Amino acid sequence: MVFKVLLTILLISSSILSLNAKEKMKTIVCPLSNAPEVTLDETIPNQIFYKERLEYKISWGVMKVGKSFLQIDKAVLIGGNTAYHILSRARSAGIAKTFYRVRDINESWPDVNFNRSYGYLKKLQEGNYFYNEWLVFDYKKMAYYGEKLNKKNIIRKIGEKLLRDVHDVLSSLYYFRTMKLEPGKDMLVNMNTKKDWQLTLRVLKRKKIKTPFGKRKCILVEPGVGNEGIFVPKKGKKMYVWLTDDEERIPVMLIAEIFIGSIKAKLVKRKYE
Repeated sequence: MVFKVLLTILLISSSILSLNAKEKMKTIVCPLSNAPEVTLDETIPNQIFYKERLEYKISWGVMKVGKSFLQIDKAVLIGGNTAYHILSRARSAGIAKTFYRVRDINESWPDVNFNRSYGYLKKLQEGNYFYNEWLVFDYKKMAYYGEKLNKKNIIRKIGEKLLRDVHDVLSSLYYFRTMKLEPGKDMLVNMNTKKDWQLTLRVLKRKKIKTPFGKRKCILVEPGVGNEGIFVPKKGKKMYVWLTDDEERIPVMLIAEIFIGSIKAKLVKRKYE
């Protein structure tokens, strides 16, 4: 989120698509949801993120419009490989619930080194808009496959060849959290959200800002326009993310420009469960 690892995680300003509210929507489930849970040993990397839960308040100006959380809640076994399970949820709150109800769920299964993703699930319910999609990345066959539930309530099979190891939106956030970030040095990551594309992360500057943990040195980054997901601001709009300038790279704040003003997601709590 987090990056939509924060706007699907955090974005309240998605486009609304028309759908007959009386029609009961189908649901689809990613096969990775059934991956067996495993116990981590001390040799598994990146355990600083394991069981971490980040909670955010989402505001538009002075108005609170939503809340979200992001966490790695367990480790699972996928094709003989140990992977983390990333979960994020976003909900509208306050007065926003009365005119625009948001219930978004995003999941991702990256390897424990955050070098690639094994798949993702996104289930978005925003106003009258409902969208459900999952992909699994099969690196033995170098292909991906999945399902998409469209606005006409029709499930469509999707799939294509893979050219390389790829990330989804959520896994890319954790990949960047493991990287050394230097202002002026852009970073690229290979993505796939139904087709291959590259995400550019601009590393802008260092600055000390106020956080729930006091003043912290942070790095300001700007995710570039990609194919889809939270990294796609509206035309002419931008998004900025503040990460703590330490080995934890905690995403403490996100600001996304929208058609009127901007949406801010601010970290209010970090804990381990």
